[in-house]
Amino acid sequence: MLDAKIQTFLEVAAQGSYTRAAERLHLTQPAVTQQIHRLEEHYGHRLVDTCGRVVRLTEAGMLLEHHARMQLANERRFMERMAAEEPPLSLGATLSIADYYLPGPLARALADGLAPRVTVGNTQVLTGRMLAGELDCALVEGLFDRTLFEAHVWRAAQFVAAARADHPLAGKPCTISSLCVFPLLVRERGSGTRAVLESTLFSRGMDLSAFARTLELGSFGLIKAALAATDAVTFLYQDVLTGEGGLTALDVTDFALERPLYFLTPRGGSERERCLALLHVLSAPKRKTAARLPCGSGRPAGPCRFIRPGIPVVRLPVLKSAFRLP
Repeated sequence: MLDAKIQTFLEVAAQGSYTRAAERLHLTQPAVTQQIHRLEEHYGHRLVDTCGRVVRLTEAGMLLEHHARMQLANERRFMERMAAEEPPLSLGATLSIADYYLPGPLARALADGLAPRVTVGNTQVLTGRMLAGELDCALVEGLFDRTLFEAHVWRAAQFVAAARADHPLAGKPCTISSLCVFPLLVRERGSGTRAVLESTLFSRGMDLSAFARTLELGSFGLIKAALAATDAVTFLYQDVLTGEGGLTALDVTDFALERPLYFLTPRGGSERERCLALLHVLSAPKRKTAARLPCGSGRPAGPCRFIRPGIPVVRLPVLKSAFRLP
C-alpha cells in the first residue's frame, strides 16, 4: 500500500497543480504542499518546480513518479492475483506492427493457449501506458528511454520510401533530395514511424521542412489512399506495402535503412517473466504445414495411412481449445 504522501505526489504530478490536486484529494492546498515538502526532505532532492500556478516535476521528481507508478501497478497486479485467477497479460503494439507483423505470431500464441489483451497505439502512447502500469509489455518501432524499459529485438524490418506505382520517380534510382520536391505524408507526432524518419533526416542535416509540403495523417489506410491519388511520397516499413499493387517502394540510392522492432517491458515490472514467455512464443518461427494429398488419390499424406490396399484409415487430429479464457 502506497504511503499517503506518495499518493499525493502522484496526484500533483498528474494534475500539474497543487490546487487541482487538493480538490481531487479533498485536502487543503497547504496540506498538499506540506506533504510534498516532507517527501523532498526525506529523499534529499527537490521533486517539483513551481512556475506561477504551473507545477513541473524535476528530474528527481520524474524518477520518483516512474518508480511510484510501477509500485502501484505491481500492487494492483498482486491484488488481482489474490482475488481471482491469473489475469491475462496486456500487450501493446504500434499500428505498423499490429496490422502487418503481429497477426501471424499472435495467432500462434492464441493456438498455444496464450490470450493477451492487445492495445494499439503509437510508441509515445504505449510507453506512457506501460509506465502508468496500464500495459505489461509492448511491441514498438519508435524511440524510447532505455533506462526505463528492458528491450529485446523482436525482428528487423526494412524502412523504405514509397509512392504510387506510376510516380515520376518509380522504377528509377533517385536520392532523398530528389524526393523533396514532392509532398510528404507522415504519421502523427508520437508515432514510431515518424520518429524514425525524423531521426534519420536529422542525421543527414535535414528535417520535414525540406519537403515541398508535409501532410499529417494518422492512419496507414489514409496514407495509402493519398499516395495512390497524388504524387506524394512517404516513408514506412516494407511489409506495409504488401499486397498494395498500386504502390511501390522507391529506389533511393542514399537511403538504405533496416530498423529493429522492439519488445519492451518496464524495468521493475512484476510481470517480467510472463512477458518474456510471451515474447518467446511471438518470436517462434512460422510452423510449416506439410503438403497433403487427398486420401485415396495415389500416395497418401498427412493423417492418412493404409492398412489394406485401397482402403484408407484416417487419423483425425485431436482438437484442443485454442483459447484459454481469463
